[in-house]
Amino acid sequence: MLFETTMKHHNIASVILAGGKGTRLHPLTLYHSKPAVSYGGRYRLIDIPISNSLNSNIRQILVIGQYLTTEIGHHLSQTYQFDNFFPGRLDLITPEEKPNGERIFFDGTADAIRKNLDKILELPVDFFLILSGDQLYNIDFQKMFAF
Repeated sequence: MLFETTMKHHNIASVILAGGKGTRLHPLTLYHSKPAVSYGGRYRLIDIPISNSLNSNIRQILVIGQYLTTEIGHHLSQTYQFDNFFPGRLDLITPEEKPNGERIFFDGTADAIRKNLDKILELPVDFFLILSGDQLYNIDFQKMFAF
């Protein structure tokens, strides 16, 4: 073989923060959270970090939502379906709701991680990527970890 690459695949999970109201993007975000804003006609901004994760062979993905999470939940369940041929996990975590219906929102990104640390640490992985759910980029996370 003339060329052979041996890259170790790390055991990684992606934790995607998808809670932004996106007030600077009004009117696009009047009825949608920022990660749910349409991109390229049929995609949402949340699809970018999920796609980068899946293309990097990261199959354990948690999305932590906060604002208008019903739409994101519907999109994720309709778009990403894992099975025996494409194993993985994609879960949406939403803010806790009190018995009176009031939602307990997160006080920023670090608070979203802190309040969901028990769910995050349940994942059987060695490393966690904390990603933004509303930024556009293309990266192979396995190469980043190899560096």
